Amino acid sequence: MHPIFQRLIDVKWRYFRLEAWLDILPNVLMAIFYTILACSVPQEVNKFYSPLSENWWKIVIEVIFVVITFNEIRKEVKEYYRSKKQSSTFIKWRKKEVERDLAFCHPRWPQERTFVEQEMRRIKQDKENKRTYFSDAWNYIDWITYAMLMVVIILHMINLWVDDNLYNDVFVRILSCTVIPVWLRLLKYARPFPSQGPFVVMLDHIILDSAKWLLVILMFYIPYAAAFWIMFGPQSQIPVKGYNSTTSLIYTMIRIPLLDDYNFTGLEKAAPYMSRFLCGSFIIIAAIVLMNLYIALLSNTFQRVYDNARATAAIQRARLLQDLELDASAKKRRRYREYIKTNYSPEETDYIAVLSEEEEQTRKQSEKVSEIHNIVSKRFGGKKFGKLERSEFDSVLDDLDMLKRSHGEMKRSLSLLASNLEELTRTTSLILEDRKRVGQEGYHDQQEEILKRLNWTVTRLETVYAIDNGLNPGQPLRNHKANQTE
Repeated sequence: MHPIFQRLIDVKWRYFRLEAWLDILPNVLMAIFYTILACSVPQEVNKFYSPLSENWWKIVIEVIFVVITFNEIRKEVKEYYRSKKQSSTFIKWRKKEVERDLAFCHPRWPQERTFVEQEMRRIKQDKENKRTYFSDAWNYIDWITYAMLMVVIILHMINLWVDDNLYNDVFVRILSCTVIPVWLRLLKYARPFPSQGPFVVMLDHIILDSAKWLLVILMFYIPYAAAFWIMFGPQSQIPVKGYNSTTSLIYTMIRIPLLDDYNFTGLEKAAPYMSRFLCGSFIIIAAIVLMNLYIALLSNTFQRVYDNARATAAIQRARLLQDLELDASAKKRRRYREYIKTNYSPEETDYIAVLSEEEEQTRKQSEKVSEIHNIVSKRFGGKKFGKLERSEFDSVLDDLDMLKRSHGEMKRSLSLLASNLEELTRTTSLILEDRKRVGQEGYHDQQEEILKRLNWTVTRLETVYAIDNGLNPGQPLRNHKANQTE
C-alpha cells in the first residue's frame, strides 16, 4: 500500500478511534453478559429467577443483553442495505462510463465494440456485486449467531411457563453451543485494530490450509478407523470398549495421536500383535509425520501471507473508517474536515516515517556501518589537530602518498640517466671507429687515455645505480668498489 494512503488511514484512525472502540464495546458486553447468564442457569430452568430478591440482577443483565442484541441486528440490517445501495450506485456509474466508451468506438476496430458490449452484459448480470455484503464470511457467522440467540430467547420464555424436560434439555444444549459463536464473532470487530487485525486476517488463510491438510489426513484416518472397527468393533470376536460404536470409535481415533487413554489394555487382550501393529503405525503416521507436516504448513502460511494480511487489515480499517464517517453527524464530519485542513494539509513529517520495511532495514544497516567507521577512526586515528581536524592516521596516509610520488619521480630521473648513458656509449663507439680510421700514434695514445677514463665512468655509473637498460632502476650500491673514491 502506498505510504500516503497508509498515512491517511492512520490520521483518520486517530480521529475516529473512539468511535471504533464504542463499536466493539457493546459486542464485548453482550458476550460477557451472555456467558454470565448461561453459567448461572440452574438445573431446573423454571426456577431461574426464584427467589427474586436474590436473582433480580439477572433481569437487569437480560434486559441489557436483549437491547444490545437487537441493536446489533439493526446495525447488520443497516449495513446490508448500505452495501446494496453502494453496489447499485457503483453499477449505475459503471454503466454510464461504459455507455460513454461505446459512443467512441471506431468502426475500424470492431473488437473494441465487442469488448464494451461484453462489459455491458457483465454489468447487467451483476454476478459479482450481488454478493457484496455476504462476500465477507464473518457476516454469515453473525446471522447464525443471531438466529441461535433468538432460539435461546424463545426457549427461555417457554421454559418460564412450561415445565417440560424436553424443552429444558434442548434449551441447555443450544445455550451451551451459542456461547462459542458469540465470542468468536468478536474477531470480526478486532480486524480494524492494528495489533490484532493481521492475525485475524491470517486466520482465514489458516482455515483454508487446514481444510487442505484435512483431506490428506482423512486418507489415513479412514482406513485405520476401518481396520480398528473390523478388529475390535461390535462384530469382532472380542469387542473392545471405545471401539464398539461409531461415535466412540471416531473420538478414540482422535485421542490416539495425542497419546491419550485409548484403552490399549483392552486392545492387547483382544489381539496382542494386531493391536501393537495398528496402534504403533498409526501413532507414527498421525502423531509424528502428519502433525509435523501440519506445523510446517502453518509456518509457511504465516510467512507467506503476513505482509498481505497487514495490507488486508489496513483495508478493513479503511472500510470501518468509511462507515464511521458516513454514520457521523454533519457537525462531526465538518469538524473532521477542518481538522485535516488545519493539521495535515500539507503535513510536515520525517521522510523516515514513510519508509518501507526494506528501506528502514537499509537505513539501520547504514547507521551500523557509520558507527563501526567512527569506532575504527577513534581506535586507529590517534589525536586530531589542525583546522580540518586531521588525525595521525590521515597524516601517515598523506606521507605514503608523497613517498609514492617521490618514487615515481626518481624512477623517471633514472630512466633519463639511462638514456644519457646509452647516448654516451654510442659516442664512444664513434670515437673508436674514428681512431682506427686515422691511425696516428700520438693521437692514438691520447684517445686511448680518454676512452679508458670514459669507460671507467660508464662502468661506475652502471654499478652505482644497477641499471638494467633503464627499465628497472635499483638502489645505489654504496659499498661497491666502483663507488669508492680513489
